[in-house]
Amino acid sequence: MTQVVSIESAMVGFYVPILLGWLYARGRKDVNTKTIAQLLIRIFLPALLFVSIYEKKATDFTISVLAALAVVTCAVTARLLLREPEFVLSSMYTNAGYLPIPLAYSLWGSGGVAYVALYILGNNTTSNVIAPLIAGRSLRRSLKYIVYFPPLYAIVAALILGNLRVDVPEPVMYVAERLGLVAPPLALVLLGMEFASARVEIRSALKVGLLRAVVMPLVLIVGGMLAGFTGLSLHVLVLESIMPPAVSNVVLAADLGMNSKHVASIVLTLTAVSTLVFIPLFFAAHTLGLLSNLFG
Repeated sequence: MTQVVSIESAMVGFYVPILLGWLYARGRKDVNTKTIAQLLIRIFLPALLFVSIYEKKATDFTISVLAALAVVTCAVTARLLLREPEFVLSSMYTNAGYLPIPLAYSLWGSGGVAYVALYILGNNTTSNVIAPLIAGRSLRRSLKYIVYFPPLYAIVAALILGNLRVDVPEPVMYVAERLGLVAPPLALVLLGMEFASARVEIRSALKVGLLRAVVMPLVLIVGGMLAGFTGLSLHVLVLESIMPPAVSNVVLAADLGMNSKHVASIVLTLTAVSTLVFIPLFFAAHTLGLLSNLFG
């Protein structure tokens, strides 16, 4: 399932689906992004993550640990400096899948996606545990979000089967690979559709964005270098460090009684900044060889 393309093709493949999603949803009131998001979470992303992790047979979970550490550090820092639960949630829970998976897949193939999957394992599990506690809810509520997150099942299943050297039947892998190919472009189309109804909120987004811009690189990049990471694994950590808050924050905020509209504005504003500013810079750094020069 490895597929690496030229940087020009990667950029076109990243931005065109976003543009198409935005053009389709702009001015329409009958767009149902919730159904598309559920298909991604329950079918296409689990398939892609399963195949990528199974092929890699990962045994080093340092990336997962660093992801969890980044969540906790952002949560504590935001709680001390920004205080409001909506700020804390948006600061800690990173978009570890929707955005980085299409980028990693186009630049590095399934090997890059495997590292992203390990990051998701630490990021999403820790975030879903902490989120209800921020809102004053019980740990039991936290476990509910983990239980109902299919990508985690796919990651765990692939880790177990891959490391036990269990041969998955070829027809099963073929179907999983085909379904997984849908995930990257569909996630980007969904992002474009979300942009069509986004409401920009600069002041709140700036607070969360500045906090994340300081904490995330310190924990992930410096932590990765101290852990001895070089090459692709460290490049994936650099990519994750510039990602915006997860769209899932909006769903969590609504379910936990927070101001979900406030969270949505922060998330979509920072997603726009990441997509239009940080990701082009990342593409440029990759093209010019700066990533390799700096991080091996």
